[in-house]
Amino acid sequence: MSYLLVRHGVRDYAHWRSLFDADAPGRRAAGMHVLHVLRDPADPHVAVFLFEVEDRARAEAFMRRPDGERIAEHAGVQPPFDVHWLEK
Repeated sequence: MSYLLVRHGVRDYAHWRSLFDADAPGRRAAGMHVLHVLRDPADPHVAVFLFEVEDRARAEAFMRRPDGERIAEHAGVQPPFDVHWLEK
């Protein structure tokens, strides 16, 4: 089992969170299970989330999906992106 830790900026956290939550079925189908979604208390425009990942290749394919950039742009995702794969 792997873990994926992601941190990135968002223009509007509430808008981003509603779209993030709506994408749950796609993440589940890719074997990605949300463990935590957090906000940086010093900067409300920073989202941090941790997934437990069944299969890294499936998760990476999901993150590279053809409409991924359009979805991120619509959600207000902003660089920089910190993405870290972790294992126990």
